[in-house]
Amino acid sequence: MGSKKNNLKRASMSDYIAYAAYRFVEIILQILPLELVCIIGAILGQLAYYVMPERRSIVIRNLRITYGDQLSSAGIKSLARKTFRYSGSNLFASIPASAMSKEELANRVQVEGIDNLRKASHRDKGCIMLLAHMGNWEILTQIKVLIPEMKSTASLYRPLNSPLLDDLVKRRRQKNGTQLFSRKDGFNKPIALLKSKGFLGVIADQHAGYHGIAIPFFGKMTSMTSLPALLHRKTGAPILPVSMITTGLGTWKVIFHPSIKTSESEKKTAYLITARCANAYEQIMSESPADVLWMHRYWKVIRDNPLRICGNQKKKTGIEKPSKQVALKPFNILIYLGDTPANQPEISTLIDRLKHYRTDVALTIVGSSPEHACASFTIKASPGEPPHLLTNAIVQQDLSQNTPFDCAFELSRNNDGGILHKAGLPHIFALHGKYQNSNKGRTMGNNPNLSPSQFLDNLGLPIN
Repeated sequence: MGSKKNNLKRASMSDYIAYAAYRFVEIILQILPLELVCIIGAILGQLAYYVMPERRSIVIRNLRITYGDQLSSAGIKSLARKTFRYSGSNLFASIPASAMSKEELANRVQVEGIDNLRKASHRDKGCIMLLAHMGNWEILTQIKVLIPEMKSTASLYRPLNSPLLDDLVKRRRQKNGTQLFSRKDGFNKPIALLKSKGFLGVIADQHAGYHGIAIPFFGKMTSMTSLPALLHRKTGAPILPVSMITTGLGTWKVIFHPSIKTSESEKKTAYLITARCANAYEQIMSESPADVLWMHRYWKVIRDNPLRICGNQKKKTGIEKPSKQVALKPFNILIYLGDTPANQPEISTLIDRLKHYRTDVALTIVGSSPEHACASFTIKASPGEPPHLLTNAIVQQDLSQNTPFDCAFELSRNNDGGILHKAGLPHIFALHGKYQNSNKGRTMGNNPNLSPSQFLDNLGLPIN
């Protein structure tokens, strides 16, 4: 009670308003048939696709990176719309799902792969359940109800910003005996639970920033948390991938996959175990891509150093492949030079520096003289042509690639970078000039004496 009272004291007026609104919506949704709740959620999710352009852009970008070599542009957009529908449906359904009876859960949730769960739990150790942001994951907090043999269960969670809603969610999730461990409280309790043969759910598919490990995910480098690997090495508990997919209106399927196999040599490094976890995520997320919450930024670009991979603990520059069999998808950079020739000595050195900083870099150079040995593709800007023609050419080049541009460098001294902004490129880094949308571009200053090499130095790109 003391903890709850402390939370109530910290609650602001806006927290009380949000809590009241949530409880009102919750009462309405619990009255309605669950199938109707799912339909309402799907309709609102479809509406969100059209009224939330930034989130739509993130989802389409993620899907292009993941499935751009398998689906057409129309196919990607169709899957994006389906993703929004599923996300809305599962979000709304999660509210009444948190109060379902055991009988209703059993009728609505099918469980597969229990033998894999039993094999993992029969090793006289606990079990790390590798979960993803997919499906109605609120039901996973009640998995103990569906599988009584899971006597001791817990999950790691991030406390909600609203203390009132946080208290409510914790009470709901703990009502069936599932423990909740905040990552802010350290890992002594999760480790103790695993050593006592408990089951610990860990959602580890989000971008982990500087605290993660640089790893290929769907073939493109990102940062992934090494937490499952560290828990595995500390306790010896097997890592069991778990997926949840939508099978119909108000019905889902939970699948326990075989535990991740790691050799004795792989167990010595968190890097290689994390690579195995990434492979497992690729498999379970590909079972039902529309169920995945693609609204997360799985592949981020750092503002201070756009070529640096967050969490790269192997070395501060470059990247490492976990094996020779991994074919990395490119990190696509567009360089806009304007009237400056690409073979001009300082520019040529800069381009070479960018190309060889990472092994996955692919350069597209745009300008009146864009030819350069390091360029994967060039777009020639003809003098006097209307700017929209060049903008269209850049957009077409972006769409023709299996994966979109990751960032752009505007090095023209004529301040022509508005072309890149109009082309909708993300993370525009300009040598000179300012953009109206500060989220789209970053200016290193209007110093006319700033050289391109100094520009890269200011972005934190060291010379190899």
